[in-house]
Amino acid sequence: MSARPRAARVPAALAVAVGAPLCLSVLLLPNVGQAHPVTSRTENNRYVKLTVSEGRLRVAYSVLYGELPSFYARRSMDRDHDGRVSPAEARAHADELAAQLASHSVLTVDGKRVPLRLPDRDATVADPRVGPIPFSIDMWELVPLDRRRRLEIAFEAGGELPRLGETEVKFEEAPGSRLVTWCRSRPPCTGRAEEPRFVWLGPRTSSMEDRTVSARFEISAAARGRMLTFALAGGGALLVAAAATLALVRRRRRREA
Repeated sequence: MSARPRAARVPAALAVAVGAPLCLSVLLLPNVGQAHPVTSRTENNRYVKLTVSEGRLRVAYSVLYGELPSFYARRSMDRDHDGRVSPAEARAHADELAAQLASHSVLTVDGKRVPLRLPDRDATVADPRVGPIPFSIDMWELVPLDRRRRLEIAFEAGGELPRLGETEVKFEEAPGSRLVTWCRSRPPCTGRAEEPRFVWLGPRTSSMEDRTVSARFEISAAARGRMLTFALAGGGALLVAAAATLALVRRRRRREA
């Protein structure tokens, strides 16, 4: 009988690999006011950043697997049970994760819900071994925005992860936009929290708990002008292409006649 892969013996060593430094990790737990993102030893953390720029909203979603839960995640990803996570297996896991998180998260722009897909994904697992090795899955999507002066965006991160630790949602400015207000509530957002970053620890306490956050942005007149210029330029290019195609068709018909 062939020898069992080394990854199968990892659970017996988890108490030593993860439990020994646990007391020290409690003393060194990061404060929620410190820099993010961070990797936990025993939990999975997730981070969402919503950035408004000229004509688009970028939704970036990252899940950081801690040491202990990363072993179980890697073992689930290793579908051929060879003790290693292949690029194809990592992509399949990222696809499933993106579908789950996108379908359960709620994004609205000016009161209208915008369906998320998170189609762009980075599922690179630097160390492919199945074991208590932290890794991350990064997903993002560019949502087109109308040419408006003001925007109100609301978001609620859905899709509960196993061993969920920290959830962070952050609003961010970009060239051409200005963050005006941000609130730990549904729109309308009229005030300002301490900072445009909101943190929750652990899963929801009940299905009734609302973790919606919202923010108002202003788009500069120069940015709106550039957005209009790009739109007109794109429309002009289409007209030129259509005219050129029509001219070629007419020439062919004349030759054939």
